[in-house]
Amino acid sequence: DELITNVRIADENTGVVASRAANELLYPEGHPFHRYPLGSVASLRSITRDDLAAFHSAQYGPGSTTVVLVGDRAAKKRWDAEQRKELR
Repeated sequence: DELITNVRIADENTGVVASRAANELLYPEGHPFHRYPLGSVASLRSITRDDLAAFHSAQYGPGSTTVVLVGDRAAKKRWDAEQRKELR
């Protein structure tokens, strides 16, 4: 409901409406800037739990995770040791 409220508020903001119209004219369909990032009330209402679960499965997980270590090299050695354990 919060996102739908945000879309409805944006629909009443002339700057947002003008920007959305300009992007639809400037960028071809299929280009990421052609679409309004919040979506529409209809598109938000059409999202199901299964849609969210599928998106989460595709976008989140070990294959898309980056770990950054900064600082003490002893920590890096511990990390390397843990990685070797996982590979066994």
